[in-house]
Amino acid sequence: MLPNTPKLLKAYGTRVSEVLSSPDINPQGTQEHGPFQAFIGADCTSVWAAATCGPASIGVLLFASMLARAWDASEATAAWVQLVLERQKQVRANIEENRIVHPYSLAAAEQEIGRRELQNWDASARSWLRRADVCMTVSQTQFRLVMDNLAMPYTSSGTDYEKMTTAWIRSMEVVERLLDNLPQQVCDKAVLLAISSWHLYPDLVVFQQEARKIPFKDALFPAAGILSLGLEYKGPSDNVMRWSLALSHLRYYGDPVTVYSNENQSRVQIHQLWLVALGAIFREWGVSYANFDRATGWFRDLHAVLTNPSLQARRPELSFIVRLCSAVASLDKTNPNADGGLIRYGWRRATKFLGGADKMMPSPFFGLCNPHLMDAMTKATDVDCGITYLRGIASQLQLQDHEAIISYTGELEDGPVYEEFATGFPIEWSTGHPFEQAAHGKLKTHVRWLHLDLKGKQMTEALLTQLDQKRRNIEQAGELCYTCREADIPYVVMGAARRYYCRWKNPPGMRGARFPVEFAPVLSLRDEGASGFRLWVTSEYMHYNSPMSRWLMSLRVLEVAQDVYQQLPGATVSLRIVEQDLLKAKWLPPAFQKPLEWDNHSISFARVAGTPASVYLDAMTRAASFACIAMFESGHLNINPEQLNEVIALCSEDSIFVTGLLLSDPCVQGSRSHIRHLVGNVGHSGMVLMVSPLEPRTRTREHNPRLVEHRPYDKAADKFCGTSLHLSFTTWKMPLDWQNTGEIDQQVFLLESVVSVQDNGKWVADIDVIEMEKFCPDVIEKFCGDMNCMSKMVEGLPDLVSIDSWEEFLDNPPCTGVLRARKNWMARLAAAAILVQQGKGHSAAIIGDESICWNCVSNLYSNPEPHLPQIILF
Repeated sequence: MLPNTPKLLKAYGTRVSEVLSSPDINPQGTQEHGPFQAFIGADCTSVWAAATCGPASIGVLLFASMLARAWDASEATAAWVQLVLERQKQVRANIEENRIVHPYSLAAAEQEIGRRELQNWDASARSWLRRADVCMTVSQTQFRLVMDNLAMPYTSSGTDYEKMTTAWIRSMEVVERLLDNLPQQVCDKAVLLAISSWHLYPDLVVFQQEARKIPFKDALFPAAGILSLGLEYKGPSDNVMRWSLALSHLRYYGDPVTVYSNENQSRVQIHQLWLVALGAIFREWGVSYANFDRATGWFRDLHAVLTNPSLQARRPELSFIVRLCSAVASLDKTNPNADGGLIRYGWRRATKFLGGADKMMPSPFFGLCNPHLMDAMTKATDVDCGITYLRGIASQLQLQDHEAIISYTGELEDGPVYEEFATGFPIEWSTGHPFEQAAHGKLKTHVRWLHLDLKGKQMTEALLTQLDQKRRNIEQAGELCYTCREADIPYVVMGAARRYYCRWKNPPGMRGARFPVEFAPVLSLRDEGASGFRLWVTSEYMHYNSPMSRWLMSLRVLEVAQDVYQQLPGATVSLRIVEQDLLKAKWLPPAFQKPLEWDNHSISFARVAGTPASVYLDAMTRAASFACIAMFESGHLNINPEQLNEVIALCSEDSIFVTGLLLSDPCVQGSRSHIRHLVGNVGHSGMVLMVSPLEPRTRTREHNPRLVEHRPYDKAADKFCGTSLHLSFTTWKMPLDWQNTGEIDQQVFLLESVVSVQDNGKWVADIDVIEMEKFCPDVIEKFCGDMNCMSKMVEGLPDLVSIDSWEEFLDNPPCTGVLRARKNWMARLAAAAILVQQGKGHSAAIIGDESICWNCVSNLYSNPEPHLPQIILF
C-alpha cells in the first residue's frame, strides 16, 4: 500500500533526532519535578513505536501527524476508527477473492484495535507535533504564512478512506522526489499540510503575480529539490480550501457528520493574543488592511507616552491600553508579517472575543483623536484640560446653556478643599453698569465660580492669596471668575419619583437671571483622572453613556489571563479562544463577576477598570486558575471552577500544569495558589484533570522495636535522602460533564492519580496535598536572627527526640519529635501531608529558617500554656 520512500524516512528520522537533542524541547526530569519526574520531556511513545516496528510504521506515524495537524482529537480519532475498519474490510475482501495479501497485513487485519488505543496513538502524535512545532518555530511560522496566503485546494476525491490515503501516499511520494533532488510542482494543499506536519522544509517557488522564491535553507534537502506552487483556486467557496470528511464514527447517533480541517489554527504565546485583540479593535474602528501600518504606528507612538512606570502605577484603568501598545511595540519591524498576521487574523475571526459587535467601542482610537480632546490637551493645567474637554462634550450633545454645569473639587496647598464651578457654554453677561451696557451691549463669555469650604476653620491671608491667584489665572485666560458663599453654590435635591435634580438659584454674577437653573436627573460622567470632573446632563442625553464598558472589561479579562500565564513560562494558548466571549468565562473571581450583573455599566466598568489585574489574580483560587488554563489551553472549554476543587494537575498534549503545592516545600506560602508548567505527557488522550483518591492509604506500623530509636535531638541533618515521590494512575477515569455534544470521544476527563511516597523504593504512604490548603501545620519562616537569643538555654524545655526514619515518624514519640529532613522538600512535603491526613496537622510546625531559635519557639508557643508542637519538620 505504501510507496518505497527510504530518503523520506531517513530525513524524518534525522529531523526527529534534532528535535529530541534540544534540552528546551525535550528536558530531562529531575528531583525538582517531584512525582512527575518520569513524565517530563517530549512524548516519544508514537515515535519510538514507529521506529522499532519498521519502515511501514514510520509511514503510519507520518499519516498520524497529518491527521493531528488537520483535525481536533475527537475528529482524528473518528477518522482512525473509520480507516481501520475500512482497511480490515479491504484485506478480508482480498482474501475472499483469493488475492495475494502480505502476512503483516493479514495479521493486522485480524487484530482487534480498540478506540482507546487509537485515541492514545493520536494523543501521542499530537503531543509530539506540538514539541516539534516549538523547536522549528521560525521555519514553521514562515511556511504557515505561505499556506495562509495561497488559495490552493485539496484535490483528493472519492470515499473518505480514498481521500485520506491518497493525500497521504501522494505527499510521501512528492517529498521523496524532492529529497532525491528532483524539483516538483503541486496543486494539492494536502502536500503542504504534510510538509508542515513532518517539519521538512524544501525551498519554494510561488507563482502568483510574479514568481517568488522562498528559501528555507533546510540542510536535509538538496539544492535542486525545489517545490513549485502555482495553481490557485478561483471558485466561489472556500470549502475546497479545507479538507472535508463525512465521519460516520464521530457520534453515537445520526447521519455521518461533515467536518472540515482546521489546520490554520495554531498556538501562540499569551502576549500575542493582544495582537489578535487589536485586530478585533481595528475591525470595529473601521481600520482597513491598507491602513494597518499607520494604525500600528499610532500605537507605537502612544507606547512611548505610556511607558512611564509611575503613570502605570497611578492609573490601572490604562493598563489594557499599555498592553496593547506593548504588543505592537514588540512587533519585528524587519519581519512585520510574522506577528502582523495575528492582527489580520483577529480582524477576520475575533468577532466574539471582546463581547460581540453590539458591545464595541464607538469612538475610534479610544477617543484620543476626538477634536474636543485634542483641543483640551493644549491647555496648561489638568483642571483647564478637563473643563475644556467637558465643554466640548456638552457642545457635541447640543445642550442648552442652562442644562450643563461643570464641577471640580480640589485642595489648596496645606489648606481646605475648594470647589470650582464652570459654565458649559458662553453665557450672556452684563456688569449691571448702564454706561457699559450702552457702549458694548451684553457679552457672551465663560464664567467660573470659586467656593472655599473652610468647615469651621479661620480664613488666613495665605488662603486668600492662593484663591486670588487662581481667580487671576482664570481671568487672564479670558473668562470671568467670582467667589461665592456656601448659600450660593449648587445643591442636589430629590424630586418626584425619586429623581434627583441639581439646582442653582441665581448664580453669583448672573444678575440678569431670575429663575433657578435645574439639571435633572443627575448623571455622573466621571473622568477617572486625578481631577475627578463631573458633567450633569438632562435625561434625554443619557444614551451618551451607554455603550462600551463591557467591551473594555473583556480586555481586563485578557489581562488577568495573561497574569496567570506569566507564571507558566513556555506555555502556549490556542487561537481557537478568539471564538469565545471572554466575559462569559466562569473562572473569573467574584469581585469581577458581580459588577457584570449591575445595570449601570458605567459604574461596573469604573469598579473593574479601577482595580489592577494583579488584585483579581490574587483573588483567584487554585480551581479558578486551572479553569482559566483549561479554557486557553483548549480554546473552548469553559469549565466551572467548582468542578475542579480537587484537581492537583492538568495534562494536555505536551503540557502538564501542576499545583505548586505538589512541587514545593510546605513552608513556601505562595505555592498554595501557584501553578507550574512542565513539558511532558502522562500518556492519556484528551485533557486530563488529575485528582487524588478520597482516602489515601498509609502503611501500618511494624512490630519491630529495633526500627524505632527516637534518639535525643542534637542538630539539624537530612536523614531522608532516600525519600522520593511517584505518580501512578488507577483505572478510575470519569468524563467531565462539560457539554452534551453526542460525540463518542469525550474531551475532558477526571483521572484518579496516586502520589506515592517511597523510601529507597519501599512504599510509605499515598498523599493528597489539597487537604494542606485547609489544615496546613504552622509555618515558621524566620526567627529573630539574634545570636544572643539563639544561644540562650530555655528553661523547662521538654525532651526533644530526633525522627530519622519513616518508621520513627509513623510511630510518633510521646514527646516533641524533630523530623530531620533539612532542605529536603519532598520528605518535608510528604510528612506534612501525612500528618494532615492523620488529623495531626494542628499539632505540627514547619521550620523554614536555616536554624532553630528555641527561645523564639518557646515564646511562640507559650500561650495559653507553655507547650511545643508534637512534630517539628526541620
